[in-house]
Amino acid sequence: KVHGVIASPPPRAYIASLGDSNVQVRFHGWVDQRSHDFLLVKSEAIRSTKLALEAAGMDMPEPIYRVQLSERSAMSANASQGPAMPPTAASPKPVSAQPPLDTRVQTDLQGAMDLDEQSRDDDDLLSIEAPRE
Repeated sequence: KVHGVIASPPPRAYIASLGDSNVQVRFHGWVDQRSHDFLLVKSEAIRSTKLALEAAGMDMPEPIYRVQLSERSAMSANASQGPAMPPTAASPKPVSAQPPLDTRVQTDLQGAMDLDEQSRDDDDLLSIEAPRE
């Protein structure tokens, strides 16, 4: 919905990586640079995405630190009983079943590529017949 991002081919989003306390999502969209400034459109897309995530109840990730506190007297009293065992971690929550994502090749750019190829006056440097050095 950001002005300057064209509808065809459609914008895309995918999970790029999973971190310790974050999920990195990449968004891609085509910008009509004849009428819009690419960097301004990119900035507005980032701002709009952040606001949409916050409106959906998602917080921006923050670094997480684990701090363990213990009392000296409790440690010395338990020293005769051997080393203390750390508490067991809670079992992970099951992931809800979701239909698999369609990861087949997307051909929505093919029409634009064919049109470009037909309107080209010069040689296609990616062609098998292109001159090589």
